[in-house]
Amino acid sequence: RPQAPDMGKTACPAWASTRLEEEDSSPSPDRTDAAEVLRRLNEEREALELERAAVKEAQDTREIELLEREAHLHNMQRDLEGQQTALHESRKHLALDQARCIALLERTTPRGGGRSSPESFALC
Repeated sequence: RPQAPDMGKTACPAWASTRLEEEDSSPSPDRTDAAEVLRRLNEEREALELERAAVKEAQDTREIELLEREAHLHNMQRDLEGQQTALHESRKHLALDQARCIALLERTTPRGGGRSSPESFALC
């Protein structure tokens, strides 16, 4: 009865084992191309990561600047509203003073229709 070759021992001819050793020691063109592609992909990934980080940093800086400008505009608006309120109060007081002066002038002015002398006018 014939026996099957022992799988633990090398069952291939000598010329085949030499060829396998040569293939393992020198990279094939496909392996070299794949390694080169992988290296380039890694470099491009790193470049994209650096660019992404730079864009994020620029965006964060821009957002901070915009928030600072917004806060400054809110402060300016608050100040302008305060000035507007003060101006409104000042105009109100001036209008009341003017009304008092006009009322005083009407009381002290003769009603005779003739010209009045400068002494009859009171200054407010």
